[in-house]
Amino acid sequence: MPAAPSDGLSGGPAAADPPAAAVDPDLLRALEALVSPGAARALAPAFGARPFAAGERLLVEGGPPHGLLILTSGELEVDVGEPPVRVGHLGAGAVCGEASFLGGGPTTATVRARTSGLAWELPPSALDPLAAGRSAEGAELLRALCRVMADRLAQTAEAARTPPAPAAPRSILRTLLGLLRGED
Repeated sequence: MPAAPSDGLSGGPAAADPPAAAVDPDLLRALEALVSPGAARALAPAFGARPFAAGERLLVEGGPPHGLLILTSGELEVDVGEPPVRVGHLGAGAVCGEASFLGGGPTTATVRARTSGLAWELPPSALDPLAAGRSAEGAELLRALCRVMADRLAQTAEAARTPPAPAAPRSILRTLLGLLRGED
């Protein structure tokens, strides 16, 4: 007897596969950039639409954890610290909110809409079934989020590296060498 299809989150049987028209094609495309097409189809119904207006703050640094956001249209700006330092721009297909979604802690950046657009949100309540590993689709999404976080960590580390100090002008070096030699 074949196993019942999974609902993508709990590992339990799916109530019924939603009609293909019920899944936003842009969300499906964005998910397929992270996980396999089958996992994308299984996970997509768990996401809810989150439209936003230009200037709206979707996440506030230090705020409570929110769901995982996948951007399908519009542009976002990412700032950290006070005063704010711009650390990124996000466009269609980008993921944000993954650190607080996975860690359950405060958000690590302020994300503001540069333009109006649409994101899809996986609520925090979806994490427990994903983390329990009861579905292959959920495990695939968690691995993809780990890759996103690893890439962002590598980018942050690269940006934090201090560039080498510029070489001192030769006249300063000559003066210093002269002083060391006891020359006036």
